[in-house]
Amino acid sequence: MRVLARSCLGLLAFAALCALSSCGGGSGNATVQSITIAPAGSVSAPNDVAVNTEADFTATVTLSNPSAITSTTVTWYVNTVSGGSTTTGTIIASGTDNEVGVFTAPLNVPSTNNGVVQITATAPKNPSDTTDTSTVTSNIAYVQITIGVGLVVSPTGATISAGSQKQFTATNNGTTDSNVTWSVSSASGGNVGTINPLSGLYTAPPYPPPGGEVTITATSGTTTATSTAVIIYSDASLQGPYAFSYSGNDSGGFYSVAGSFVANGQGTITNGVEDIMRSGGGGQVHTQVPITGGNYVVGGDGRGQAVVTTSLNSQGNSFRFAMTTNLHAFLIGFDNASTGSGTLDQQNADYLNASVISQITGPYVFAFSGENTSFLPRSVAGRFVADGPNGITSPGSIVDDNNNGTVHASDTSLGGTISIDPLYATSGRGILTLTSNTIGSLQFAFYVVDNTHFHLVEIDKNAFLGGDVYQGVSGNSFSTALLAGSQYSFAAGGNSSQGPYAVGGVFVSSGSGSVTSGALDVNNSGTTQLNAALASCSYTVDPASGRIDLILSTASGSCTLGASGVSEFSLYASSQGPWELLELDSAAVSTGYLFPQSGSPVSYSGNFALGLAGQGAFNTNTSLFQPDASGEVTLAGSSITSGNFDINVYLATYPSDAVSTADTSIVSPSTNGRGTGVIKLTNPVSTYNLSFYYVSPTTTLLLDQDVHRISIGVLANQF
Repeated sequence: MRVLARSCLGLLAFAALCALSSCGGGSGNATVQSITIAPAGSVSAPNDVAVNTEADFTATVTLSNPSAITSTTVTWYVNTVSGGSTTTGTIIASGTDNEVGVFTAPLNVPSTNNGVVQITATAPKNPSDTTDTSTVTSNIAYVQITIGVGLVVSPTGATISAGSQKQFTATNNGTTDSNVTWSVSSASGGNVGTINPLSGLYTAPPYPPPGGEVTITATSGTTTATSTAVIIYSDASLQGPYAFSYSGNDSGGFYSVAGSFVANGQGTITNGVEDIMRSGGGGQVHTQVPITGGNYVVGGDGRGQAVVTTSLNSQGNSFRFAMTTNLHAFLIGFDNASTGSGTLDQQNADYLNASVISQITGPYVFAFSGENTSFLPRSVAGRFVADGPNGITSPGSIVDDNNNGTVHASDTSLGGTISIDPLYATSGRGILTLTSNTIGSLQFAFYVVDNTHFHLVEIDKNAFLGGDVYQGVSGNSFSTALLAGSQYSFAAGGNSSQGPYAVGGVFVSSGSGSVTSGALDVNNSGTTQLNAALASCSYTVDPASGRIDLILSTASGSCTLGASGVSEFSLYASSQGPWELLELDSAAVSTGYLFPQSGSPVSYSGNFALGLAGQGAFNTNTSLFQPDASGEVTLAGSSITSGNFDINVYLATYPSDAVSTADTSIVSPSTNGRGTGVIKLTNPVSTYNLSFYYVSPTTTLLLDQDVHRISIGVLANQF
C-alpha cells in the first residue's frame, strides 16, 4: 500500500488551477486565447455599484498551452479608457493579483448611458514576445452606478487569496464613514482570518473556512452593513516546514522517499533534506540528501505543483498535490519516468529539535510496504513502545511480517532504538531501528510531523520499505472492547499473485469479539468482487499489545482460515490518525488503514481534495505499474458540479483533466456507509468507477473498481 492519509479526521493542469495567476505546469511558450471577466452582468441586468464604493472584477486568462508557466499582464479599461476616469469610475489591478481589477465608482452617477459603464481588459497575445504588439480583448462587464443609500460596505463579492490583505471601506449615502467598527465572521465557523476593528484592513486565513466565504460587517451606532468575500487557496497556504513521503515504481523497480522541506509562502522552497531508497540496480540508498531549493504554485482550488531540487538532481523532481488545509495535502510524483504517491504534512515547529526524543514515548503503531531483498512484495506492521532515548521496550511491542506470502505473525520479541539526527534535528530527521526474531534488523530514516506522526523510509537494504508511524492507543491491558461496538471503514492494497491488488469495505463490530455484518469490495488485477456481504466471524485481541486479529468472510457460513472468501488481517489501533492494517492470509501482501465511522452516513457536500494511489510493488515489470491521481471536486449530494484531476500514468502525465459534470454521479452511502460514484474526465477522456466508504461528513475512503486502475485513496473536505 502507498499511504495517502495522515489523520484524515484531524488531518506536490493547470490553466484551471491557476486561472487567477495565469500560470501552469512545465515550461514553454503560450499565447493568450481568451480573457473572461466576471461578474459580467449584461446590458439588461448590469452589476450594481454604489457611488464612491469599490467592487472587484476577475479576469480569467486562458492560455494555448496549459502546461506553460507564463506571466500575463492585464490592462483594465472603463469605457475604453485605460484605468478609467473620475467621471466613469477608475479601475486598478489589485496589489496581490494583476488579474483582479478593483473598480472604484465615481462620486456621482455618470450623466451618459443612464449611469451604465463598461469594464474590459486586454492582454498581450504573446506575453513572452516583446516585439509582438497584438492584444486580446475580453468580454464586457456592465456596471450600473447607483446612488448610495444608507451604510454600504465595499468591495462586494471580493475574491481574496489566502494569507493576503484586503482593505474594506464603509460609506454612508456615498460619503466615507470613518466611525464604523469592523468584524469578520462565518456562518460555519472555522478560521475566518482577522480584520482591524478600526481601519477595516482584513487579513485572510491560510486556507478557506468551511463554505469558503466570510462576512465582513461594519457597525455604525445601531446600524450595520455587510459584504461577503470568497477566500481561495494561494501560495501562502503552503508556508513553513513540511514532512513528506511517497512511494511508487520506476524502471528499476520499487522506490520510496521521505524528507522535509521549508516553503516560504511565496512560491519558493528554500531548503530541506530527504532520504531515497530504490530497489533498482540491486538496491540503492541515498541518505541525508540536501534539498537545495525549488518552487511551487498553489491554485485557488487548493491544487498545486512543485519542483524540488536536490544535490543529486539539480533539474528537480516534479509533483502535483491537493491540499485539504494548510496542514495536509495528497501528493503524487509528476515525472514521466516514474509513479509515486503519498502525503505532505506541516511540521509542528515545537518538535523540530534534538530534545524531541524525550517526547517520543509510549505506544506507536506502524505499517510499511515495499519489497524484500529478492525484490518481491513484502509488508510489515505492528506496535512498539518507545521510551525516548532509552529505545524500544519489548513488553507491549509486537510485529507481523508478510514476506511475499510467508507470514510470521505476533512476534513479541520486537525491540530497537530511536534517535534524532543532530545534523538535521531542525528538519525533524531521526533514525529508527526495529529488530525481532522474524524481521531481523530494519533501519529507517524518519521525519517528525509531531510526536504523534512520522514519515519513514528504510535505509539499510535489508528490505525496501516505506510507510508511516502513528501514536497508538495507550495501555498495557486490552480486551475485545478495543474494537468497540460501531461501524468501521477500511481500504488496503498491495500485490497478489495476479498483480496489483486492492480491498476495501465496511463492517460492524459487536465490541465483544465478533464482526456481525458488512460489505467487501476486491479489485484483484482488474477482476472485481463488489459489495459482497460479510458473514458473522470472530476477532481476538492480544491483551498485552492490543493487536487485533480480524477475520472477514464473504463465504456463506464459513470463517475457516484458508477457505475461499475468508480473509485475515492484523489491526493496530491508533489514538490519532488511521488504524494500521496488514493482510495475513495467502490472497495478497497488502497494508492499509481503518477508521471508526463518526455519526450516521450522509451525502457529501462542499469542496473536497482527493488522492488515489496505484497499488503494487513491481520489479521492472512496467506493464503492471498503476496510475496515481490527485485532484479536487465540488460535491453537491448526488452530483459533482466541478473538478479537476492531475494524473500520472507511467511515461505520461495529464494535468488538469476536467470533470464532465453531466456524466458524473454519486450514490449516497447506505446505512452501513458504503456508496458508489462515477467520475468521467474529459481530456483525456476516462471514467473512474469508485466504491467509497464513509468515515465522517468530511472524509471518505476510496477504492477504484476499474480494470486498468487498481488504486485506493481518500477524499477529504477542503472547505
